Amino acid sequence: MNRQNALKKKSVEMSKSSALGENKEKLVNLGHDIEELNNTYEITEDPPLNSDEYIDWMRVSDVFLKDKHSAFECKSIWHIYLHPHQQVQMDPSENAKLKDLAKNLNYQNWDQIAH
Repeated sequence: MNRQNALKKKSVEMSKSSALGENKEKLVNLGHDIEELNNTYEITEDPPLNSDEYIDWMRVSDVFLKDKHSAFECKSIWHIYLHPHQQVQMDPSENAKLKDLAKNLNYQNWDQIAH
């Protein structure tokens, strides 16, 4: 994802340049590189736990959450709660029990529901 952002940034800088004619071929090539990244990028496995190698937390905070949460908060929530390795599969009876409990408490008081 960072390589894609770098290519897009370079493309914008080149298009603003006064020597647009000279940069036209380079812009076309950059466009092809970006398109290739868009088409070939595929997540094949979960990222390693406690690794931020492929995650730009500033971008997550800014673009996806409109700065409602800081990059640090996003990173913390991901590693503590949301990372796929932290997820435990519940069997259907546990899931039904949790839904009933939440409904009985009007989907509020999550501390009590969690215990």
